[in-house]
Amino acid sequence: AFDDNTRIITYTHTMRSQIDQLDQSQIVDWPASADEIKSALEFYTDSLTINESRQHFQRLTRGVIKLIQNYGYSTDVFVMKCPMAFNNTGATWLQTDKDLINPYFGAEMFKCGNVLSQLYHAEEN
Repeated sequence: AFDDNTRIITYTHTMRSQIDQLDQSQIVDWPASADEIKSALEFYTDSLTINESRQHFQRLTRGVIKLIQNYGYSTDVFVMKCPMAFNNTGATWLQTDKDLINPYFGAEMFKCGNVLSQLYHAEEN
């Protein structure tokens, strides 16, 4: 489950399709973060390896963080960090709970990392 690139590709295709269906002209303030997300999703093709998918995931995460900062979300969102990802440069991802599941190392080290911050708290907003 932690190293299933087929599921990753399926989810990213679904995300891209849903974004493409939005009528951008009807959104008063089409966020640059949405364009960043669309751009990151374009890299996900059926020929990507799991490691290539993980490299693009960091860019996708940055766009989603900006989107949630501007528009919120329906539940709590936490920013997680793996300090060892990408040769110890580190990488972040989002989760809706604090139960660490590292997407960068998969089954190899799925509990590596920590909670950096709570990006969004649904009850306060």
